[in-house]
Amino acid sequence: MGLFGSSITLPPPRPIPWKMKTLSSAETELRMLNPFLRPFFNRIVRPRVFSDDKARTWLKHNVEEVGNFEFFLPDLHALEGGT
Repeated sequence: MGLFGSSITLPPPRPIPWKMKTLSSAETELRMLNPFLRPFFNRIVRPRVFSDDKARTWLKHNVEEVGNFEFFLPDLHALEGGT
């Protein structure tokens, strides 16, 4: 728990089965548990901690990273004894 009941969480990505393929979902959550401070947090603090530019950069990074899975995951899976 952070300052005044705030928290930033980065849950692990979750695989989502979809039409014989797997999609990946990643989330970042900034939240304020104190209901009285929530409006202040959302308007003032959140944009400074995780700006729209930073959010776009984070999204681009994730898309690029996931886009490279096909180049190394099959070999990695085979090394670990997968079929």
